[in-house]
Amino acid sequence: MPLANIFICTSIRLSAAWLLSVFAAGISRAEEIPAGHPRSQLNGHAFQLKQFQVEGGSEQAAIAYYKDVISKQLFPGQPTDAILSTSIADLLAYFGHTNVKSSDLHALTSQQLMALGSNDEILAIRFFAPKITDVAEKPTDPPAGGFGWRKLVRFKAKAGSPADSNGIGTLYVLQNTFEATATGDPFDPDRNVSKFNQVIITRKLGSGPYTGDKRPTFFMTYGPFVKLDSAGKPEKIDGAFQENGPIIFNLKATFDEDDRDPETNSAAQEYFVADSCQQCHGGFSQVRGKLNFLDTDHWFDRVLPEYGLTDSKFNEEDFTSLAQSPFGLLYDGGKDTTAPEFASAFDAIRKFNEEVKAQNTEVGGGNNFQLNAVTKWLELHGPGASGINRVPPAGRGFGTDPWNPAREEDRKLVYYLNRYCYRCHSSVSYNVFDRAAVAQRVAGINERAVDVGDSGFWMPQDRIFPGLAIHQGVPEATEDLREFLDLLNGMQ
Repeated sequence: MPLANIFICTSIRLSAAWLLSVFAAGISRAEEIPAGHPRSQLNGHAFQLKQFQVEGGSEQAAIAYYKDVISKQLFPGQPTDAILSTSIADLLAYFGHTNVKSSDLHALTSQQLMALGSNDEILAIRFFAPKITDVAEKPTDPPAGGFGWRKLVRFKAKAGSPADSNGIGTLYVLQNTFEATATGDPFDPDRNVSKFNQVIITRKLGSGPYTGDKRPTFFMTYGPFVKLDSAGKPEKIDGAFQENGPIIFNLKATFDEDDRDPETNSAAQEYFVADSCQQCHGGFSQVRGKLNFLDTDHWFDRVLPEYGLTDSKFNEEDFTSLAQSPFGLLYDGGKDTTAPEFASAFDAIRKFNEEVKAQNTEVGGGNNFQLNAVTKWLELHGPGASGINRVPPAGRGFGTDPWNPAREEDRKLVYYLNRYCYRCHSSVSYNVFDRAAVAQRVAGINERAVDVGDSGFWMPQDRIFPGLAIHQGVPEATEDLREFLDLLNGMQ
């Protein structure tokens, strides 16, 4: 599943889960619009069922993927259905990390996890994840479902391990936890737990060329890494967490339509391996599965907006209350961005993003905007003291016609795109920081932003864009939406 935005796709939010952006253009699920809803009365449109734009897949397809792809390519010679009864412990053993328990993934700090390996075998990172945090037209404090945080652990295959012998190079495990308050500890192992865990596996670099029978990237999902009590909290016996982590077929998420006013909210939907994962990780190609880079600047934008604009509305964001947290957005680095601990945590993210760049280069693709984005991040955040500094949004553009930070119109447009569009359009179809890619889509954005008749078409998917008014079923762009569209239409 989208191993978001890594990993992940999109831009996207889990309901007490991960994504993967973490591990989308098809439409898979349908639910009737309530009787008399304005969307069913839009002039010139037939009645529309409410559908979801992220590919949902199915349990049957997920089982087939595990048996016909994962089993045959990662565990050749084994019964193909044996994988269906395995756990995360079996996968760790496959990579040679038999000393790491599922409860370690849940409970240990990043430093403690990395100490379980040697020679850079294990890399661990904890961070605030806006992509999995609930959003609404009018932000709530705290967000529905709490603030999303992630723990990412990367394992290199040990020499001589079954994975190493089979040409498999790296395992990425992504946990998604949700903290109910801005000041609570998101990684308190006694209170918070990741109930849906995403996994990406990649072959060794240089293993190509790739085909459907030799894929570069694989997607899996696992249940909670420790057993839970009747209240859904981590259970201890004699002071010890109990091992868990069964393989599962899906995660539950609210990728689409939870906050699209005025219709009623949708409950979390099920999104299955591997269809939902691939959409945000390189698209649906079997040979282009990609890791997604970690965009530290975006995390700070969503909590501490700095766009260089005088109008106070450009200081508004969805998660500003998190600024009062005693914990840093780069959790392992703390709040003081000048401290050695912050530089060390940032180094870990830089190392991960360097690996993402190498993997994105390896799998290629004609429109490799993911590679362009991580390359730009690495240019802006090279080693050294200045490399850890946050870069203003309009200064992060890339491509043939980057955003111009000296232009007020560009700074305003980047604010709207970064807040309302980046969640998906950093890993799906294009990246909003590529100005030329946005300019090519101006007409389509105009249509999608005001569409109220086809839920497979309207944007943004996760909420209504402020200023979209609906009068007797007829949409009208006003206020912020009107300004956004006017700025788009004025792009040179």
